[in-house]
Amino acid sequence: MGNTGAVGLGGPRMSYVTGEALRISIGADDRAQVVALSGDVDFGTGAAVLDCVTDLAQRGADVVIDLSAAEFMDSAGLAALLGARRAAARSGRAFTLRHPPRFIARVLAVSGIDRLVDVEW
Repeated sequence: MGNTGAVGLGGPRMSYVTGEALRISIGADDRAQVVALSGDVDFGTGAAVLDCVTDLAQRGADVVIDLSAAEFMDSAGLAALLGARRAAARSGRAFTLRHPPRFIARVLAVSGIDRLVDVEW
């Protein structure tokens, strides 16, 4: 997949996974760990997203997925987001999708996921 790094809580923004298709960066805002996705969220990268969110949630963090730089998402990417939501819920943590691009927002609406997950437009 690419380079991986340990997930930390708080502190400076850090890179979790770097690959050709997707870059996952982790930072924090005033209420949660922010997982910024840049590139494609699909069959080849969804597991990395799920692993990252699961790790953060198990460490006690609420999680925000920033989709503003996502360039593509297929059904496997949607499944990964739902799996990430379940992982956060199992750990009693909040899970939010932030700033999905127009084409991903449309997919979230058509699939009904926008009614299952908190979305910050």
